[in-house]
Amino acid sequence: MKIDVIELLNDKALNEHEKYMIFRKRLEEYCSFEKRVFSLFRILKDIETDLKRCLNGQEQASVDKSTIERLLRFIRVELRIIRYKIEYPGLTEDCCKFPIGEWTGNKADLIELVYAISLVQSVENGKVNIKTIKEAFEYVFGIDLGNIHDRLDDIASRKEPRTRYLEKLINSLNNFLKSMDV
Repeated sequence: MKIDVIELLNDKALNEHEKYMIFRKRLEEYCSFEKRVFSLFRILKDIETDLKRCLNGQEQASVDKSTIERLLRFIRVELRIIRYKIEYPGLTEDCCKFPIGEWTGNKADLIELVYAISLVQSVENGKVNIKTIKEAFEYVFGIDLGNIHDRLDDIASRKEPRTRYLEKLINSLNNFLKSMDV
């Protein structure tokens, strides 16, 4: 199974998001199918090189640079996992499954959380932008949050309380801590 990233990126019948989702699905299938870690590492490095060539304009691609950067971030995560598998051969899939499970709350709840984490600069002392945090949550929870800036407008137009989910988290944790009091 070969993933021809250039062919996929140049498919004019697909929009940016579709290209990303197809690439991600094919890559995840390939990674779960290919059991030889060194072969997998070589393939991922080849794909990473192709993507870098597209980003640098050495290869024509009918896709926005931000999509290529997003694909590169996804590849880098997979490469990190492969490096761990090489360094720690006893590592099992059960200890590093992504995504961890399907998000069962609504998207607005997760968007509140993404914005809150970004605003308090809890990741790399604020050096990580909101888009990257959003993509990490999408990956971990297997969800597409879409345009979070549009959803923020919906959250901002709510009647009080605007941050329902964050307040629900606070109340739940406080109630739990109270139940621990002796």
